Amino acid sequence: MKAASLIRLVLLLFVAISIGAIGVQEFHARYLPLSATAAQPAPPFPRRTRVVAYFFHANRRCAPCVQYEETAHEAIQEAFPDELQQGIVQWKSINLASAENRHFATEYQLYSRTLVLVKVRDGRQAAYNNLMDGWQLIEDRAALKRYVQSEVRDYLKEN
Repeated sequence: MKAASLIRLVLLLFVAISIGAIGVQEFHARYLPLSATAAQPAPPFPRRTRVVAYFFHANRRCAPCVQYEETAHEAIQEAFPDELQQGIVQWKSINLASAENRHFATEYQLYSRTLVLVKVRDGRQAAYNNLMDGWQLIEDRAALKRYVQSEVRDYLKEN
């Protein structure tokens, strides 16, 4: 009987130590986060506004279409690297020939390949701007970049 009591005591101690170890791990995970993201300071206030830049194209892409897309994408990458990383500015290349994307043509009244900026505030579309004027600047990459960057900045001004 003494051996059975000793085994029971050892098993109870093992269970108690296991429960204690799990509790300590849970406490550390919940109340003492040491991740790299926890070490970064939080922004002073959450950003309410973000901008999504959609470049709409079809299956067949002409040289000016590709040039517009590349120049606009470069403009955004050069001027807004931090905003892109944080998701405040997003770039999306959308093929309108795909069935799941055809709704964009109606939603943004598209009749040509183009760049559309969408202002999203509090998770909802607040405004959009079809940058058709960019086609007039296609031969001047610097001017096209300035135009795209200016339009994105205008949308970002308002938090």
